[in-house]
Amino acid sequence: MPSTLLRVMLICSRNSTYRHIRSRLRVDAGPSTIGCYRDLKCIFVHIPKTGGISIKKALLGDTGGTHLPISMYKAALDPSLFNECFKFTFVRNPWSRIYSAFRYLRKGGLNEYDKTVAKKFLGQYDDFAHFIKGWLTKRNSYRIVHFLPQSEFVLLRRDMLAVDFVGKFENIEKDFSLVSARLGIEASLERLNKTLSSSKEYIGQYDNESKRIVAEVYEQDIRLFGYKFDS
Repeated sequence: MPSTLLRVMLICSRNSTYRHIRSRLRVDAGPSTIGCYRDLKCIFVHIPKTGGISIKKALLGDTGGTHLPISMYKAALDPSLFNECFKFTFVRNPWSRIYSAFRYLRKGGLNEYDKTVAKKFLGQYDDFAHFIKGWLTKRNSYRIVHFLPQSEFVLLRRDMLAVDFVGKFENIEKDFSLVSARLGIEASLERLNKTLSSSKEYIGQYDNESKRIVAEVYEQDIRLFGYKFDS
């Protein structure tokens, strides 16, 4: 087993939020499995439901790996490698992201973990509005990786942003081209695993109460990344 993967697995085992990751890391794979691409000298922090599968396919040639925060890369990788890598991520409007994650999991997701958490946490709710009002709290957002605050993936300390570039799902084509240029790659972006038929479809799913709940749970994301409900 590569030493990097072993160290990541040990770190994950101490944190229940990421415990499921242990079963998703492929022990026969290289560093790209966890989003560290030595040849390109980059680290892609893949936040769920932000277009990450399409980005990895286009730039990096695979869709594997898992969702790890930058703090775990820093802990698991040699300091020299971590420091020399170009670190980037993509984020998304929290109201849009949560609706997309809900639909994605309700449809079964991509693996057994997705099916398990959907059944355990989402199955009792008839629709999205009931889910937001009945389940979504700051504490519960840490129980499923798809609902983790995006800031948790990119901060080393409370307000210390630890990536070099933050792209936005809403500007994915433009920001994707900036990343590919920075890495010296010519690549075209293919939209894979697309959940929503319209980027603004989420707006009609909210009332004032559900908008407020998401705003409270993801207050740091909204402030850090400059989002408003309809932006």
